[in-house]
Formats: sequence, structure tokens, C-alpha cells
Amino acid sequence: MKKAFLIIYLTVIVSTGFGQTTMQSGTTAEEYNYATKGYVTTLEQSLDIKKGYEVVKLTKDRFHFSNNSQFEIQPLLLKRTGQTASNYAAIMLVFYYSNHAKKAYCIPHPNTQDQTVIDNSYHALENLEGQEKQLYIYTASRLYANIMAAGK
Repeated sequence: MKKAFLIIYLTVIVSTGFGQTTMQSGTTAEEYNYATKGYVTTLEQSLDIKKGYEVVKLTKDRFHFSNNSQFEIQPLLLKRTGQTASNYAAIMLVFYYSNHAKKAYCIPHPNTQDQTVIDNSYHALENLEGQEKQLYIYTASRLYANIMAAGK
């Protein structure tokens, strides 16, 4: 239970940190589905990003454990085209295995009103295990540290 609470706590911290400025809307079900399923398919099949959106790297490099560089995570921002970064659609954490995108998790925007999107996001995090869970927590804490450093 403590581990689940920590994951949720870190998720809220990271998503709240990005929400420090005025925001217009939260993550829709369509955006959540694209962030968790469609984006990996986009990468695998070399397709264009969903129309009306941009994907922005939140960090220069992917994060990985020093003892296993085959397992990495890239934090990304799914941003509505023409909108500021503070009005992002979602934060995506894309897991890579042997340099291939395999899974993506979505941290919904703090203004999300769709309870199904929020519930789906938390349920996905509750099911994280092993290195995925460790790398998720590490990435969330690094993103939070970056947000705090940028705010100084």
C-alpha cells in the first residue's frame, strides 16, 4: 500500500508542478488513449504524430538504470499544437526495451474532469512492477526536481 501511495503521490507532484500557470482544459479520453496506446504504435510504424498535437521531450536524454541500459524511459509532453506548454494535454512516460518503445503511461493534466481517465491512469500505475516501478518513481522525482530548479 505504501508503494502505491508513493507512486500516486509522485504522479500528483509531477503533474501539479507542470500546472503552475493558467490552464484551459484537462486530458480527454481520446488524448489518454493516444498517450497510452497510439503513441507507441506511431513510433513502431513510423507514423505522423496525431493531428493537432506535438510531442516535446521533457529531458534531453532517456533515463535508465546504470546496470541495465536496455531498459529506459523517456518523459514527453503531449502538447496541443499552438498552445503553450502549460496547456499540455498529458505527460507521457514511454518505456523502451532494447531501444524500442514498448509501453507508455499517461499522467493526466491536473484539470482533467473525466474520472475514467483519472482512474485508468492510477490503475495503470498500481500495476507497475519491478524495474518499471523503480524507473517510474525515479523519473517522476527527477522531473519534479527539474521543475523546482526551473522555478528558482
